[in-house]
Amino acid sequence: MAYEVVRAKFHTELHARWSVFFDHLQILWAYEPVTFHDAFGAPRTPAFWLPEQRIWFDAQPQAPEWWGRFAMSAAGSDHWAVGSWGEKAERCLPVEVPEEWRGLPLLAEGLLFPDDEIGPWQFFEAQGMRTYDDQPYQWTMCPRCESVGATFWGYAERLECDCLDGQKQSKVDGSSAGRLLAAYRAALIEEFNSRGPGERPLLPTAHEALVFQRGALTAQQTCTGDCQSLWDMRCVNVLVIRLWR
Repeated sequence: MAYEVVRAKFHTELHARWSVFFDHLQILWAYEPVTFHDAFGAPRTPAFWLPEQRIWFDAQPQAPEWWGRFAMSAAGSDHWAVGSWGEKAERCLPVEVPEEWRGLPLLAEGLLFPDDEIGPWQFFEAQGMRTYDDQPYQWTMCPRCESVGATFWGYAERLECDCLDGQKQSKVDGSSAGRLLAAYRAALIEEFNSRGPGERPLLPTAHEALVFQRGALTAQQTCTGDCQSLWDMRCVNVLVIRLWR
């Protein structure tokens, strides 16, 4: 099995911790791969793009004023949920998201905190994550194939793998799967660069990880020298899982 060391810098420690969560679950991500703009040209940059799940994910202590307008466009909707995002959000201009960048927008408000009994959200366990017009969404895992995604209340039968499709049992909670809780815990205890013991981390926060690279072993054997690394694939505008020659 082949791995690659990747290093990324984040604007906030919270973003860095979520990258640890994704790496622990081998979820491919790109950090701020593209900036969108509103009708007056103001930049709007969501944090994470998860290309395999087609999810836009951001984590903030409080929702950015522009997030609701971005989320509506990213989901391909023309319906504005009046009152859902507050008065300041009502005054924000629409954000243009091209079709190739559309997907499920998810916003996690609050701090990351795992707990085996009440779920992974300290004080936010019922709220979970917000889409453009619905909540709570939670990360969940299929009990059969262990694919990961985000669904309403963490119902595993709503995952795209369809492993639980057609079964009599519904509302299967996959949000407390052992691997998910281990990923939350790994993100919580990760240590980042800091000034010294007890002091706040320097910004930007750097995260270095040893990440599984799909197809890397085959690439080493057959690559002609024109292969892309995992980090290259994360940073291109449209991620393409390419076949090595």
